[in-house]
Order: sequence, then C-alpha cells, then structure tokens
Amino acid sequence: TSGDAVAAYAGKLTQAKRPLGFLRPATLVTVDQLASSTARKFEYNLHTTVPLTGTATDFQQIVTPATLCGTVRSPDALVQSNTAGYTPAPTISAGPHYANRFAYGTAKLKGLIVSVLRMDCAVAKPTVTFSGANATITVAGRVIAVTDLDVTVK
Repeated sequence: TSGDAVAAYAGKLTQAKRPLGFLRPATLVTVDQLASSTARKFEYNLHTTVPLTGTATDFQQIVTPATLCGTVRSPDALVQSNTAGYTPAPTISAGPHYANRFAYGTAKLKGLIVSVLRMDCAVAKPTVTFSGANATITVAGRVIAVTDLDVTVK
C-alpha cells in the first residue's frame, strides 16, 4: 500500500510518498520518497520504548521476549541520533520513550529513505542498493524495486 502525505506538510514538500510492504512472516519495508523546492535535511523517525543498539544499517531493539532488527538506508549519508523522553512532556504519565532519528547530514531537494524492520530478526539482513532516484531492496526472499513512479514486489 502507499500513501501521499504532501498535504500534511502545508506546502513545504512537493512530494511525500510512503509505500509500505509487509513480507511474511514478520518484515515491514517502508520507503519514503520526498521532494521540496527548498533544500531540506529529510529524516526518518522511529519511536521505541528502549534505546536502539548498533548503527543505522544494522540496529536492534530488545524488549524481552521480542527483538526487532532494522536497517535504515539512503543514497545520501544519514546521521543517527536518539532522544530519551517526550517533547513536550505529556500531562498524563507515560511509559519510556526514545525518538530515534535518521536524518540527512546535508540539505537536498529530493530524499529517498528505505527502512526494513524485521521482527525477532526472523530473516537475514536486507541488501539495499541505489541507482539515482531508484532503489532495490532484497529481503525475505523477495525483491522490491522502487522508482519515482512505482514500487513492485517480486
């Protein structure tokens, strides 16, 4: 499935597409295709209840008994950071929260960010390759091809 969120950005973006793919048994692939007439440091945010360990291309979140393994990739360098807590703080007490941010280090007119989240690390780490505005993601025995116009799963 795919969503177009341009309207949510109040004219700041000219493209904000997010195709999602669920691959059985437990892999979620998210592709953010972004564009703006003003250069921006595009970012992907993942909110968790415990800190991530590892790097953007190979991280884990462990909440016993489950483990989440993930990869966030882009053709441009991403800077990974996380912040503990809520901003602003909630008025009603809430559990732990970590805002994990994967952001472009340099402002660009177009952005392409691929996230692959694997529950319980059930399948091997994905391979993600880029060619211009296109991406190819190989995971869970499937190949996902991303272009500006289409996303296909084989």
